[in-house]
Amino acid sequence: PIKCWWYQIEFVWHKGKWTYKSAADCPYELTVPIGNGQRTKITQMDPSDAAETLGVWLAPDGNNKQAIIALLEKSTLWADKVRTGYLTPSEAWLSMSTTISKQLEYPLLALTLSAADCKRIEAPMLQQTCASSFLFKGFPRAIIDAPLEYHGLDRRSLYFSQGSQHIEALIKHG
Repeated sequence: PIKCWWYQIEFVWHKGKWTYKSAADCPYELTVPIGNGQRTKITQMDPSDAAETLGVWLAPDGNNKQAIIALLEKSTLWADKVRTGYLTPSEAWLSMSTTISKQLEYPLLALTLSAADCKRIEAPMLQQTCASSFLFKGFPRAIIDAPLEYHGLDRRSLYFSQGSQHIEALIKHG
């Protein structure tokens, strides 16, 4: 029961548009057996409240607020660990490319983040990577994200990765 929750998805017409019905307006209750013939109530959540499922924060109404908070925390925590630890410039870049970037990319297929959200999430990670790699913190992202053949550093931005994943899923499953 601790890992169980449920949402009632019901639309209501409110001020000229369709909205999700609040959990407070729901007359239903779901229960599960817990043993010895006893049952316990499963928590009902509001459609705007996100829950973590397989490492991804999702809300039925499609908002990404909690996912952005979780991704920003990961980026900031990684940046703090790199700042307080000791990595050579190449190790800092390698760490960014192989660890934190992959953690931030993992939930992107299920999310719809804006370009501004992606930049905000990446900012702590990129600032610390640049500082640890002896690049100034304001190093142009256009150069960081450009391919090697154009003398860039060949990093894929979160927004680009998200778009690529969405297109690949549409082609594969569309």
